[in-house]
Amino acid sequence: MPNPASRIPRSRRWLPRLVSGALIRRKIPSVTAGAQAATPAASKPTATPRRAASCVMVAWLVTGGLPALAGCGSDALPPPTFAYDNAVLPTSPWPMFRRTTRNDGRSPVLPEGSGRAPWAFHTGKGMFHAPVIGGDGTVYMGSADTNFYAIGKDGKEKWRFPTGEMIDSSALLGDDGTIYVPSGDGNLYALDSAGHEKWRRPSPGAAGFITWWEGHVTLGSDGNLYLGNDDFHLYQVGRDGTIHWGFATGDQVWSCPGFGPDGTVFGGSNDFSLRALDASGNLKAEWATLGPVTSSPAVSADGRLVVVGSFDGYVHGIDPARTDAEAWSFPTRDHIYGSAAMAADGTIYIGSADGTLYALNPDGNRVKRDEDLNYWYPATRLHGFGTWSVPLTKGFHEIKIVYIDFRMDGAKRLNRVTGVRDCVWSGEQPELLLSGPGISKRPIPAAWLWRE
Repeated sequence: MPNPASRIPRSRRWLPRLVSGALIRRKIPSVTAGAQAATPAASKPTATPRRAASCVMVAWLVTGGLPALAGCGSDALPPPTFAYDNAVLPTSPWPMFRRTTRNDGRSPVLPEGSGRAPWAFHTGKGMFHAPVIGGDGTVYMGSADTNFYAIGKDGKEKWRFPTGEMIDSSALLGDDGTIYVPSGDGNLYALDSAGHEKWRRPSPGAAGFITWWEGHVTLGSDGNLYLGNDDFHLYQVGRDGTIHWGFATGDQVWSCPGFGPDGTVFGGSNDFSLRALDASGNLKAEWATLGPVTSSPAVSADGRLVVVGSFDGYVHGIDPARTDAEAWSFPTRDHIYGSAAMAADGTIYIGSADGTLYALNPDGNRVKRDEDLNYWYPATRLHGFGTWSVPLTKGFHEIKIVYIDFRMDGAKRLNRVTGVRDCVWSGEQPELLLSGPGISKRPIPAAWLWRE
């Protein structure tokens, strides 16, 4: 039986449990020749009036320069087509979670202001994923209120499709108009463009596991769907709903797979690992991090670099030709939940929970900017026993310093100074040294420390 903590979906917990037990790979046979027939209760979309909402909204702020989206008298023009290497909707500017099979998060569409006020669409509960966009400007997105919505480019509801649980993952638009929707009710749905159900595929998860389709769905160049489930598996699913294989991991799979030029499947898991699989689901290589990998791996155009973030606070650069170690790692100051984007010049952009967006070169070094001359960056980062790196602005400055033992049970080993709000440097922990341009290596002056 899995640890009960491992059966909590990502929207209801922050850090997954520590992985226990061995990693096991097994084939999941096809349950049927095709997908399970739709039930009448969920076979048609509903067009009920929009409810008063309480949480997250979708706002369309820029037009992206698309004739179908511009709303400037050009609606009669046919939508443009885009070059994709898989069978997604060719007129869609953003047909799936990271847009491309390489998960590079890059689009040729440049934003342009329309001069119109932005719109907002409210659902009954929060939204925890990115929308996809049809060629006519329709925005498709699910909600924790259990509905999947089609929202017109004017911000008005076109239709909604009810599922049995919250929707925590992005949809995918196929080239034949099929919309693939993973849901927390354990079903992968295929809808037509009007929101009618074509088929559904239940997860074949074993007893004792929750079966949320919580990994974002993607489509490989081989024509198959790939997505992770909370039953500790990454699945390959045919476009008719047939499950071809499942690869067993040591924890839930929220990461969306990325693909190399040779078809290699790169996928992360909450068991602290990034793996490379072949198209038949066989393990080719595995790299370990020190935290859950919810980030979706981005693959360079030549396939020689895979970039992924981890809850260990590092951006990891992987050379698929090296199976013994990663190529490089870059430290941030908090965990990394999101995914990297890759620009045409190779620059890597990724955000961290430390509130910073980082721009990295392909070798893992931070892109330098003129503004960087105004900051001091000590040379060290968190190590096993709490070495520190804190960006310090020049001049007299109040600083909060937290000491944490960053081992697997770090939450239990947080070293706090008794009776003091938050954590301040009191001299009870090992000495923290400061160094940087224009200053010699020395302890942080006591006047700089924040205290009650």
